[in-house]
Amino acid sequence: MRACFIAGLAAGLWGCTSDSGRPAEAPSATDASSYVIGYPDELNAVAADYDAARAKVAEKCGGFKDFPAAVKDPVDSARWLEVVEAAERSGKSRSYVERARENRSLARMIDENEGDIVKHTAAATQYSAEQHSCQAPQDVGGAAAAGLRKGIEKRFEDRLGDANEAQYLIKSYADALGKPNTATLSKQAELIAHAAYLVEVEIPALAEQRDRLLDEQSSVSSTIDHRIDEEKERQARAGASDSEKKASADRQRELEAAKQSLAGAQKLGDRRAAREQELAETQKVCRQALDDLKEAIKKRQPAK
Repeated sequence: MRACFIAGLAAGLWGCTSDSGRPAEAPSATDASSYVIGYPDELNAVAADYDAARAKVAEKCGGFKDFPAAVKDPVDSARWLEVVEAAERSGKSRSYVERARENRSLARMIDENEGDIVKHTAAATQYSAEQHSCQAPQDVGGAAAAGLRKGIEKRFEDRLGDANEAQYLIKSYADALGKPNTATLSKQAELIAHAAYLVEVEIPALAEQRDRLLDEQSSVSSTIDHRIDEEKERQARAGASDSEKKASADRQRELEAAKQSLAGAQKLGDRRAAREQELAETQKVCRQALDDLKEAIKKRQPAK
């Protein structure tokens, strides 16, 4: 039931997807005031997501070198290698990608509306506690809200784990891998799959989304200028009511604020070539770290 709820809610948030599992491409809306006003924030958010994903990859892939020492003998190195390769494949699979993107959409929705979610969850829980004469009902609401967030985060992890073939192999090969190693290998498989997803799927997609937005910059700038002129004309129009003039003036201020924010977008555009090199380097480093891990596993003496 929980899986159906999350998948259904995510589908509503994410929208339709193409056969590749990626969001279906929607037509540009650079001629719409609502779009151009939010454009700088959207571009900055995508750029921030890109930088955050690269930082996560550096952390995850940088830790691969410590994986072999954490796995104790006796361990069947052939089975272990199979687990690592399955985790890598899973991170790039459609099932994993779809779930990771659903999680990301839901997490963003929760972050953007956290105040309201916490308030309503706490209020509803506190009301129920009061109705049942619980002691200190005012303390129950906050705990429930915190528990809700932790529960959602745990469910996010579980959904990705369900799409990670390595987790099933670890259970199947528990004896060969060494039962004391299963928890460690499960965590390693989780990190490998997510790193593969970020490096091979999410970071390139964010780079593409960022570049698409940058390609719209000139059109967005022109629309902003045009809409500002329209709002000025609307305010000067004979017969315009005070409320109409106020609404127009408010929209003009929003447009002018967006125009001012476009300066930051220009800086992102100027660094496009450098960012392309950053992407290539990130992928190279992480792929090499994974190859080094595989080689280290191959060098371990097979279980006897």
